[in-house]
Amino acid sequence: MTNGVASLVTSRTTDLLRPTHPQRGSALPLVAAPKPMPGISSYAQPLLPDEVDPLRIYFFGISEGGYGSQRLASYYADYLAGAGPMAGGEPLINAPVENCQHIAFSLRTGAKDNMFHRDRLTQITKEAFEAQQARYPGYYKHFIQLISGSGHGIPYEPTTPWLAQHKRTPHP
Repeated sequence: MTNGVASLVTSRTTDLLRPTHPQRGSALPLVAAPKPMPGISSYAQPLLPDEVDPLRIYFFGISEGGYGSQRLASYYADYLAGAGPMAGGEPLINAPVENCQHIAFSLRTGAKDNMFHRDRLTQITKEAFEAQQARYPGYYKHFIQLISGSGHGIPYEPTTPWLAQHKRTPHP
């Protein structure tokens, strides 16, 4: 079975998904099909202390952590309220915007942070989010900003309060 996004390969013992590459349309390696679970996965839930609100889980990162948090947000969006990479900028082939439809996403990078094309990748990400938001109004909440006059060191403070306004959408 295929839906243009992935093909489902079934056997007696397991279901496997063969994802379709978002830009090229070609098949990617097989992965185990996710099982629908309410809230946090049964693997992660026991690791969370009782005082952690599963509707308020966010990924953050600065610099290399910014790349990682952007990538993880795209692949674990079902578990998140939002993500806030800072001073990063991941190529969208590694972090498809389409996966962030139901989370809050903040990406802030210095306008002069051109090492590894972080400034350009942030601008590309901003344009991709804006295009998706125009196509699907009410979705793709984002706060993506190139901070003028800043290089790799940026003010980190605006990210957390902006994300804290958003909760996870458990049943989009």
